[in-house]
Amino acid sequence: MSQPHSLVIGGTRGIGQAIVCDFVRENHLVSVIGRRPPLTSTLSDSTVKYWAADLVEPDGLARALDELVQQRGSIQNLVFCQRYRGDGDNWQGELEVTLNATHYVVDRLSASLAKQGNGAMVFVGSLLSSFVASSQGASYHVAKAAALQLMRYYAVALAPNVRSNVVTPGLVLKEEAREYYTQNQALHDLLKRITPLARMACPRDVADAVSFLCSPRASFITGQELIVDGGLSLELAQSLAMRLTS
Repeated sequence: MSQPHSLVIGGTRGIGQAIVCDFVRENHLVSVIGRRPPLTSTLSDSTVKYWAADLVEPDGLARALDELVQQRGSIQNLVFCQRYRGDGDNWQGELEVTLNATHYVVDRLSASLAKQGNGAMVFVGSLLSSFVASSQGASYHVAKAAALQLMRYYAVALAPNVRSNVVTPGLVLKEEAREYYTQNQALHDLLKRITPLARMACPRDVADAVSFLCSPRASFITGQELIVDGGLSLELAQSLAMRLTS
């Protein structure tokens, strides 16, 4: 079997970088598109190649997509974990990065994905596609909810040659946030208490779910949302409040 070629959009930090590392461990040829270079040297593996492109600039993004297919061959797995990094509740910016860029990339690569007949797409979503949090503006909530439906649409529109699913993390303890939680131990302890599996997720937990959905083990799964939150979103708020105060 030939080495699978996997493309990760936004794969230079946090969850995206963990996904890249998982693909490397599974002997994939990995291409990465990001606006900035990786934080660490994790992506120095010879099987990984990085392309710098701004997702809101179609010409540069098109060049990167065309180059990586020409240089490395058809794509078998396509993973979206990009995040809008602008300030405030920027409606246009959030929709451009989360939705328009995803649609543009899929439209440009759909033929490549379908070429081998076993393509897989995964979008890393958010619980805020279903819940509301004051820490994020309306644009973030709406974009994540729309992305979930977009991937469901692709599950039908690109079938049977491409599968399309969503992995939705809960609270993830990323390396760049570790110091914050170390300095706020009471908050960290509370978050563990309200999670049935009694810990926060790490990026590898999310990456493993993405890898599974891109693997032959998930060959009959499409149009689904896999929630990776340790059971955090299961408990009724009233029940949780009673448990914490009893």
